[in-house]
Amino acid sequence: MKKQNKKNEHIPDFNEAEANKNLNANEPTIEKIIKKRKEKTSRKQQFKNLEVEKVIFDLTEDEKTCDFCNTKMITIGSSTRETIKVLKKAIKVMEESVTYKCPNCGAFKKNTPPKLPIEGGIAKPSLIAQVIVDKMANSLPLYRQSEDYKRIGLNISRQTLSNWMIKGALLLEIIYLHIKKDLLSQNILHADETTVQVLNEAGKKASQKSYMWVYVSCFYDIQIAIYEYQSSRKGSNAKEFLSGFSGYLHVDGYKGYNQVENVTLVLCMAHLRRKFNDVYVLLPEDQKKSSNTATAMDYCNRIYSLDNKSKELPVEARFDYKQKYIKPLMEEFNTWLKEKETTCGNASGYGKAINYASYHLPKVMNYLEDGKLELDNNRAERAVK
Repeated sequence: MKKQNKKNEHIPDFNEAEANKNLNANEPTIEKIIKKRKEKTSRKQQFKNLEVEKVIFDLTEDEKTCDFCNTKMITIGSSTRETIKVLKKAIKVMEESVTYKCPNCGAFKKNTPPKLPIEGGIAKPSLIAQVIVDKMANSLPLYRQSEDYKRIGLNISRQTLSNWMIKGALLLEIIYLHIKKDLLSQNILHADETTVQVLNEAGKKASQKSYMWVYVSCFYDIQIAIYEYQSSRKGSNAKEFLSGFSGYLHVDGYKGYNQVENVTLVLCMAHLRRKFNDVYVLLPEDQKKSSNTATAMDYCNRIYSLDNKSKELPVEARFDYKQKYIKPLMEEFNTWLKEKETTCGNASGYGKAINYASYHLPKVMNYLEDGKLELDNNRAERAVK
C-alpha cells in the first residue's frame, strides 16, 4: 500500500511527467491507444463504439477560384484522417414533465422522470459513478476531483463528493450482497490481508494499523474479488466473512485463518520457497550448489517447473498430472525436510526455514486434491497490492 498524506489523502510524485518522459519517442498511432478486442480487427471495428464528430476543412467561396486562370474550381474528392480528442464537460439536463388533461372528464396524466440516486440532489447516476470510479479505480483523491470539476465550471466541494460516494455505496449494497453470495457459493477461494492506514478513525491513532482483507475467486471460476476493511487482523474477521462457505481456501501461513470453519486450507508454496531463498542469497558462492539450502531450493524450483507445465491442461488432466508427477516429488521433499528437521535446530535462518517448511508443506500439498487448486496464493496477494 502506498503511504498517504494525512492532509490530502494521497500526493503523487511532482515530477511524474519528467521522470517518464522520452522526447525521442514516436507519437502513438490510433491503433495503439484504442483497445483492441481481438488480435485482428479493422480500424472501422475499433472505432465503431466511438461517437464521431465530422469536421470538414473546405475552401472559402473566394478560394474556390483558380489562382492561374480565374475559373471556378470543381470538387474532385477528399482525403480523410482520423484523430481522437477527449472531452470532460458538464451538461445541465433540463427534465421537463409534460402534463396531459382529458378534455372529456378532466383527468390528468403525466410521465415523471426516474428517481435520482440522492433524493433532492442534482447528481445524475453517471456523475456519481464517475466520482467513485475516479476515486477507487483511478486513485484520484476527492480534493483533486473537486479542483478538476472547478476547472470546468462546477463548484463541487470535497464534502459533497464524499457524500455522493457514501450514498452511492449504500445504493450499491444490494449488488455487493449478490456478488458476495456468488463468491461464497464457489468451492475454491483465495484470501489475504494487508495493512492500511486510516485517518480520523474513531478510537485509533492515525499511526495505528488497520487491515484490508481480500477474498478472490478461483482462476477457473467466475472472476470476483471482494475487499473488506477491518480495524484488526483477528482471524474472526475471516471467519465471519466466510460464514456459509465450504471448500478449499488458499491462504498464507497466518494462523488466524485456522478459525474459519468447514474449509480445507491450502497453504502457499511461494512463502515456503521464499524462506529458503532469503537464506540462499546470503550464502558464499562456493556453498550455493552444495548446501542443504540449495537442495531445498532445487526441490521448490522443480515443483514449480512441473506445475507450470500443467497449467495449460484441462482441469481433469491437470489433476492426473499432479498425481503422476508432482505428488511423488512433494512427498520426497517432505521426507527430506523431516530428516533435516531433526538435526538443524531453530536458531539459524536455515533452521527456521527447514522448520517452517516441514510444518507447512503438508497443507501446501492439499493443492494436489483438485485440478483447479493453485500452488501458491499469489492470486490474492496481487489483488491486495
